[in-house]
Amino acid sequence: MKKLRGLCVLCALISALSASAFYAGAEEVSDTAVTALDTEKQDLFSITYITDGGSGKIDYAEPCEAGETVKLSVWALRKDGYSHIGWTDGEHEYTRGQKIKMPEKNLTLMPLWKKIYTLSFEDLTQYGYSSSLPSGTVSPGEQIYLPNYAMFNGNSRFNGWLVNGVHHDPLSYFTMPEEDTYVCVDWLDPINFVYSAGDVDGVVGNAEYRFDKYPGSKLELSDSTRLARIGYSLTGWYHKEEDTVYKLEQTIVIPDKDTTMYAIWSPVKVGMYFYANGGQGKMGYQVFDYDTVVNIPECVFTNEGYKLHGWKLKEEYYAPGAHIHIKTQKMYEALDMNAVWIEEDRNPGDLNGDGYTDITDVSMMSLQLLGEEVVDEDKLSDADVLYDGDLNLQDLVYYKQFLMGKKVLLGMESGE
Repeated sequence: MKKLRGLCVLCALISALSASAFYAGAEEVSDTAVTALDTEKQDLFSITYITDGGSGKIDYAEPCEAGETVKLSVWALRKDGYSHIGWTDGEHEYTRGQKIKMPEKNLTLMPLWKKIYTLSFEDLTQYGYSSSLPSGTVSPGEQIYLPNYAMFNGNSRFNGWLVNGVHHDPLSYFTMPEEDTYVCVDWLDPINFVYSAGDVDGVVGNAEYRFDKYPGSKLELSDSTRLARIGYSLTGWYHKEEDTVYKLEQTIVIPDKDTTMYAIWSPVKVGMYFYANGGQGKMGYQVFDYDTVVNIPECVFTNEGYKLHGWKLKEEYYAPGAHIHIKTQKMYEALDMNAVWIEEDRNPGDLNGDGYTDITDVSMMSLQLLGEEVVDEDKLSDADVLYDGDLNLQDLVYYKQFLMGKKVLLGMESGE
C-alpha cells in the first residue's frame, strides 16, 4: 500500500511539472532562445524563437503533429533603433500572430527587424499656431499625412511642407524614407505684380497699380476699368519678358518673380460734328480714329451772300479741306466744327488786290513792317491778322502759316 501511495505522489509531481512547462507562454523574455517543451514522442514538432538581441513577450504553442495549425507569437519584441515586423525561418517570412501549418520538422524562427528613423516637425507655435505635429520614431515605408494650415509669417503665407528640403503639397502623404526626416513649413513670398499704362500720354489718374500676388495662384487679369487714357481704350495686356499678349480678364498663373503687365491701347472713334452757324442745310457727322490726321470734309452748308472761310474748333481755326489731327482733351469728347462765313467778295490776305494770297503778299507785309507804306490802308486790317491794332512780326508769322495751310481767318476776329 505504501509503494502505491508513493507512486501516486510521484506521478502527480511529474504531471504538475509538465503543465507548468506547457503553459509558461506570454512571459517576458530576454534570453536568446525560447523553445517549447521537448517531448519523447517522435511525431511531435516544436518551434524555437531566437530573440536576436530583442526583448519582450513571446507566446509559444505546445509541440504538435505535422499539418496542425499553429499560431505564431503575436508580441512585438523591443530593440533600440528597430521595429519588429515578423518572423522568418530563413526560407519563409511570417507576420506576428500568423497561423501556419506545422511542417514535418522543428522550426527555428528569427525576428524580422526594420530599422526605424526619427521624424521631427518644426515647432509651429513660433508662428502663432497652437497645434504642433508630434515627433517620434517611424519605420521606413510608412505613409505620413501632411495637413493644411492657414498660417502667415509676415507677408509670406503657408504653401505646404518641406520634407528634408523637398516640397510637398498640403493634404498629401509622403513615404517615410530610410533616414531621419525633418518636416518644416514651406513659406511662399509674394511678388510685385504691376498693371502699367506704359510710356504714353493722356493717362487719366494713376499710370500704374501695384499688388502683392503669390506665385502659383491663379489671377483673372483686370478689365478695362483699371487704367484710363484719353482717346484710347484698353484692349489687352502685354508681358514684355515673355513677349506674350493676354486678353482682358484672361486667367493666368502668377509667376515666381516680379511681373509688369503693360496696357495695350487701341484708338477710340471720335465724332466730328458740323454746325452751320447761320448757314443752311444739313451736314452729317463723321467718325475718325483718335490720333490720326484727316482732311476736313467738304462743306455742304450754304449762306446767301457769304462764303465759307473756315471752321472754328474751340479757339483754333482751320481752312476748308485743311488737315486736322484728331485729338481730344477729355474722355468721350467730340469735335464740334463751327462754320465761319465772310462776304463773297472778300479775299483775306490779298494785300495787293490781285485776287490771290501768295508770297507776293508776304513780301508786301514784310516791307510794311520795315516802315515802307506799300499796303493800301483798307488792306491793313487783313495784315493785322491777330486783330490787336498793331502790325508786327507775330502777324507775319501767322500770315506765313496761313499760306502754308496751317492757319486761317486772316483779318478775322477769333470770336466771329
